[in-house]
Amino acid sequence: VLSNITDIITVVDATGKILYDSPSVERILGYKVEELIGTNIIDLLHPDDKAYIIENFTQGLLTPGKGPMVRYRYKKADDTYVIMESQGNNQLHNPAVLGVVISSRDITQQLESEEQIRKSFARIRQTFEDIPIGYVLHKLNGDVIELNKEAYKIFGFNKILDPGNLNIERDIFSNSNSYKEWMQLLKYNKRLIDQKIIIRNTSGEAMITNVNLSLIESEDGEEIVQAIFTDVTNDQSSKRLIDHTLKLYEFADGHSAEELLNNGVDLAESLLNSEMAFLHEMDAKGLAVKKTIWSTRVKN
Repeated sequence: VLSNITDIITVVDATGKILYDSPSVERILGYKVEELIGTNIIDLLHPDDKAYIIENFTQGLLTPGKGPMVRYRYKKADDTYVIMESQGNNQLHNPAVLGVVISSRDITQQLESEEQIRKSFARIRQTFEDIPIGYVLHKLNGDVIELNKEAYKIFGFNKILDPGNLNIERDIFSNSNSYKEWMQLLKYNKRLIDQKIIIRNTSGEAMITNVNLSLIESEDGEEIVQAIFTDVTNDQSSKRLIDHTLKLYEFADGHSAEELLNNGVDLAESLLNSEMAFLHEMDAKGLAVKKTIWSTRVKN
C-alpha cells in the first residue's frame, strides 16, 4: 500500500532522526528508500525554515496525535529545494510505532500554478479597470457588486465609495419603473444589446448611455447582471432622445397603459416625433398580457 501512495510517509524519533521513509521518497525527492535512514530531518530543511519547523516539531512532541499543517522548503537529492506541505502525528506513546509519523507532499507545482493564476487575474483586473467603457456587475435588485474606473467617471461617483453602498436603480436610473422594466426584459431575453438607456449622474443631469446587458450566474447560483455602459450623451440623436423620453414620461404619467394603447399612440408620436413600441410581458403560458411596457425610438 505504502509503495502506491502519492505522499511521502516518514517516521522520525523525538530528536528528528529518520527511522523510516516510504518508497515514494525516491520518486518525489530522488533519494533511495534507505538513503536517509539515520539522517536528522532538520538537516534537510532550508536554513531559513529551520527555526520555524524546530519550534513546531517541539510543540508537537508535547501532545499525542495530529499537529498543524506546515509548509517549508526541503532539499532534494540534486541539492535543489522543493516546497513541502506536511502534517505530523505524534505516536511516540504507541508501542507499535514509537515515533512521529509525518505525511508530506510536494506542492511546488501547485503553488507555481496558483501564482500564475493570481498574475492572470491581476492582468484581467487591470484590463477591467483600464477599458474605456463603464463595466458594472450588479444584482437584479440593483445592488452594485463591482464597477470599474470608467463607470465611476460616467456616473459621477467618488472612487472611494464602497461599491456595496451603490444601487443602480436608486443611484443611476432616472426612473425606478424604467429600471424594473429593463430587468424584466433582461430576465426574459437573457441578453440585451445596444440599448439606449437614460440615467442620471450624481449631479442630477440626465444622460444617455449605450448599454449591453447580460445575465450571468454567480458561483452560488444567483443571477447577476453584467452591464457595459458607454456615454453617448453628446450624440445629437441621443440629445433628442433624452428630451423626447422625458416628455413621454410626463405624458405617460397621466394616462393608463390602456389609454396609451387605445388613444395615446398618435398623440405621443406627434408630440415626440418618435415611433412607439409596445412590449408585452406574457404570463407563464404565454397567453395573457400581464403588463405593457413602452419605449421610444427617435425617427431620423
